Amino acid sequence: MNLSPSDLAQKYLVDDLPGATTPGARLHGILKTIEAGRVPTAHVLAFLAERGLLCLHDLAAGNLTLESFRAQSSIERDSRIAKARQQAAAKAAALENQAALRDAKIETHFEAMENDPVLKRRR
Repeated sequence: MNLSPSDLAQKYLVDDLPGATTPGARLHGILKTIEAGRVPTAHVLAFLAERGLLCLHDLAAGNLTLESFRAQSSIERDSRIAKARQQAAAKAAALENQAALRDAKIETHFEAMENDPVLKRRR
């Protein structure tokens, strides 16, 4: 059975990762290899471990059954999603702080210009 990229990503619980649903991406190719039942290379297993996809690594290596993979991988995916949300919130807060600092500098600059005696005389 030939699954679509999004169905394949959902089956292996990596649908939150952009490379899983992009044909031609490394992760998508790895999913297709696993789906075909082929044994992945050591480089593929190392890639999965480096990316923190430990459950998928264990499934590909033959250390987990699909049922136990699904149970453990859902926890792993939820953790990835929570971490991504925290990082996005931290980034948004940092951008908000930068904007506030920039606004304060602009306001201070205009106040200084308003109180500048040379500019007052010119007006």
